[in-house]
Amino acid sequence: MIRRPPRSTLFPYTTLFRSVKEYNVKIFNMSLGFGIPCSIDKFSSLGTFLDGWQDKYGILFILPSGNNEEIHNQRLWPPDKNNGNNDHLQIPADSVRAVTVSAIACNEREDSVVKMGEPVSYGCRGLGPSYTIKPDLTHYSGNLSIINGKGDFSGQGIKAIDHEGNLVENVGTSFASPLIARTFSIMHHSITPEPSLLLIKALVIHNTDNLEYLGKSKDIVPYVGFGRPEPIDNILSCNEHEIKLIFEQEIYPRTTLEIPFVWPKSLVVNGKCYGEIKLTIVSQSPLDDSFGAEYIRANVTASLQRRGWDNKKNRIKWDREISEDPNPSDVKKDYEHNL
Repeated sequence: MIRRPPRSTLFPYTTLFRSVKEYNVKIFNMSLGFGIPCSIDKFSSLGTFLDGWQDKYGILFILPSGNNEEIHNQRLWPPDKNNGNNDHLQIPADSVRAVTVSAIACNEREDSVVKMGEPVSYGCRGLGPSYTIKPDLTHYSGNLSIINGKGDFSGQGIKAIDHEGNLVENVGTSFASPLIARTFSIMHHSITPEPSLLLIKALVIHNTDNLEYLGKSKDIVPYVGFGRPEPIDNILSCNEHEIKLIFEQEIYPRTTLEIPFVWPKSLVVNGKCYGEIKLTIVSQSPLDDSFGAEYIRANVTASLQRRGWDNKKNRIKWDREISEDPNPSDVKKDYEHNL
C-alpha cells in the first residue's frame, strides 16, 4: 500500500522530499489549477518548475487539464462554437514531464450538456504550447446540466466524502486524474524489478482505447489525448494472437537506434505481410526554459520499416510502413485554423 503525503494545494518541499525518500512514492496526483489558460508559444513558469521537480526527484505528477467555470459558455459535443480561451488548457497542465488528464462523462440525464462517454462540457482542451500533445490521457468524471442559468450535476456527478465525512456529489477534471494516477501506481508496483517511469508511461499510453466513436484522431486529441487506459491486465499481458516488444534505450543526438525483428511466417501470404501494428515512443528530452517556445531541446522520432528489393537500382530498399497518428502537421494546421 502506498502511504500518501498530506493533501495540499502544492506539496511543501519537505513533504515531497520525505515522501520520495522514506515512502518511495513515485506517482503524485496533484489537483492543482488556477483558472489561467496556458500560453500558445510559452511554457508556464509553474509548469517548468514542476518539470524540474520531477527530474530532480525521479517522480511523476498526474495533473488535471483544468475546468471551464463559465457556466454560460459550456462546450457541446461535437464543439459547435468558438469558446475562446475559456476552455483552453490551464497552467500548470502544460508541464512536459507530467501526465495531463482530461475528462469524459461517466453518466448522463436527458438534459445533460453532453452524452455519456463524450468529453465533459467543463473540461479544458489542448493543445499545449508549441503544439505539444496535451492532454495526454482521459478518464471518467461527472456530467453537467444547465438549469435556469446554473450548473446542476445532481444524479450525474461523482460521489465522494467531504472533510466532515459527509457523502457529497461534485464534478471536475480533478476526479479523472486520480483514476489515471491509480493506473500508474498499480503498474509501478506490478512490475519487477522496479520499472522506470518512462516505461510505465509508454505502456499506459500504448494500451489505450482511443475513443474512435468521437471522431478522427486529429480532431479529438485536444480533448482526450491518446485516449482512456485499458484495464491493468490488458496492459500487462496480451492474448495468444498478440506480441508486445518493449525497447528501452538511451539515445544520443544525431544517432539512430535500429531494432530488427522477423515478421511471423503465419502472417506472410504470397510475400505480403498481414496484421495490425501499433508503435508508441516516449522520450525524456532535455529541457531549457531559457529558449521559450523551444523549451524542448530534442525531438525523437520512430518508424516501422520493411526491407525490400529495388529492382531498378539493384539494391536493398526500406519502405516506411507506419506513420504518426495524429500527424503533427495536421494537428498544427488545424490548431492554427481554430486560433
